[in-house]
Amino acid sequence: MGKVATIVVIVIVLYVMSLGASYLMQATGADKIVVIHIEGQIGTTSSIPLSQEGVTAESIQRFMKAAEEDKNVKGILLDINSPGGTVVASREISRTVEAAKKPVVAVIRDIGTSGAYWIASAADKIVADDLSITGSIGVTASYLDFADLLRTYGVTYNQLIVGENKEVGSPLKKLSQQERSFIEEKMKVIHQIFVDDVAQRRRLSEENAKKIADGSYFLGREAFALGLVDVLGGRREAIKAVQQLASIPEEEEPTVVEYQEERGLLDLVSRLE
Repeated sequence: MGKVATIVVIVIVLYVMSLGASYLMQATGADKIVVIHIEGQIGTTSSIPLSQEGVTAESIQRFMKAAEEDKNVKGILLDINSPGGTVVASREISRTVEAAKKPVVAVIRDIGTSGAYWIASAADKIVADDLSITGSIGVTASYLDFADLLRTYGVTYNQLIVGENKEVGSPLKKLSQQERSFIEEKMKVIHQIFVDDVAQRRRLSEENAKKIADGSYFLGREAFALGLVDVLGGRREAIKAVQQLASIPEEEEPTVVEYQEERGLLDLVSRLE
């Protein structure tokens, strides 16, 4: 059997095995704690390519809704390992978490920065490893500039627009100082909303709010000192925190249920490339 045929067979077998698992891995019984994973880039369905690892606002909102509607679910654990993502998707998830009627705890074991921390800040409690990377409360925007490359090869870019800011950020021309100022003003608005959300949710002093506003990232132990996290620890401590907030007796062993996206055939193929 050739190499290509072998890969096809493996893909088909893996796909068939995955068909038995729904994206909501349900468990029967009372006093369940649901774990929702936020890993990789955060975006919307249209902003994350099929081949890229990440989560969408739509899937997290769907999981949150399912957990809220299941009467046996007593609390929710957000297992975060993400450097952040798009502004809109991060804020959408953040608002969904903030509006949850059931206790929500976020745990950051490796990294939970930028938009991922925005989401974590909406939880009732944040647990982080003392050596994790958190914070980075800032906004970034970038683009490729091909203007000099076009000039080198004698390619002329003719700009025909109505409205002086219509092509702000076009990679085919140099960014003027006026355009740069235009973009930076928009970014400042987004950044201020981000900082205000975190400061209000975490009840930060004015001094600590200023410290986090420069986009710096912090180790978990530093974040704890600043009031950005509540408990230093890992998943075990996070589950215990959910149990306490949900008033599940300590002597009782809650059922922990993982909510995960179902992987389709195209996902498996893309990961073999």
